[in-house]
Amino acid sequence: MDKMIIDRGAIYEEWQNKMVEGQGGELEKFCSEQTIKKLEQICDKNFYYYVQYQNHLEDKLKKKENKNYATLKTQRSKILNFLISNELGNRPLEMITQKTLNKYFEKIYGSGIEGDTFATEVRYVKRFLKYLNEEGYILNNYDFPELKNLNSKTEKNLMKPLTPEQVSIFYDSYKDSPEYLYVFDMKYYTDFKDVDIKNLSMDNIDIDNSRITVNNTSINVPKKVIAHILELDKKKKLGKLSSVSAYFAKLKPLFQKMGFDNIKPKDIFKETRDKLSFRCPQCGKTYEAIVDNWCVVQYTENGKLWIVCRDCGRKYENEA
Repeated sequence: MDKMIIDRGAIYEEWQNKMVEGQGGELEKFCSEQTIKKLEQICDKNFYYYVQYQNHLEDKLKKKENKNYATLKTQRSKILNFLISNELGNRPLEMITQKTLNKYFEKIYGSGIEGDTFATEVRYVKRFLKYLNEEGYILNNYDFPELKNLNSKTEKNLMKPLTPEQVSIFYDSYKDSPEYLYVFDMKYYTDFKDVDIKNLSMDNIDIDNSRITVNNTSINVPKKVIAHILELDKKKKLGKLSSVSAYFAKLKPLFQKMGFDNIKPKDIFKETRDKLSFRCPQCGKTYEAIVDNWCVVQYTENGKLWIVCRDCGRKYENEA
């Protein structure tokens, strides 16, 4: 047992002072106050096991070229939820039975979560217990729920895209708030990381060609997006915004009125962009489905009337 004596306070302090890259690319604390409160609920043995597995995951992450601390954070959260569960009852892990484990998974599956979310819960707990078994901390081998037949997502939990009406409502609601328009524009029209959106400067903007370039990635955007950026720069707020996630937290009431309880910006904006865009049948490029981007051409006399992008329309007029 001597090797299991560790200084919780020192570990808490180290983890709270440690900063890592979050999901949006912004720096965040490795361990939050809320996580510490949860850790305080588990017994010394389980805390020791948790720390050993945490170190194991970090060692694996250090060997990877693309370090994803967001995934590591998710794993830690799922394992911690397992350790503080009523089913476990704060007993050392070597004392839990197959029946205890079954009850835990039955409870979370019965809570109505999505099939793939449940699968993630199972995989993370399974890896944790497997590691402890391989390292000789626990001797039990457990059976885990079958995952291959789970529904990926239920219809009611699918992340539905915004409609044209909802996008219009947003722009109208925040027409006098350039910060919100800017954040919305950048999430809707680009795939830039949150940290790049937060730190954007005029050096990234090609006004004449309506183009934004970040880390050698260039994206053409509508002129209104450039206009919102210029307005933000005029107010000396470009590059000085708080975190992107903070703006979406404030937008929650508006999204709830639209029928969205849990907003995942990355998902909802990609889905919306795909839904509200068309591919030009002539050149194959994709444009937003608003009238400014499209025109009608007739390539042959008495032929069909085709809807094509403005660039293809201008090219046809010049060649006609």
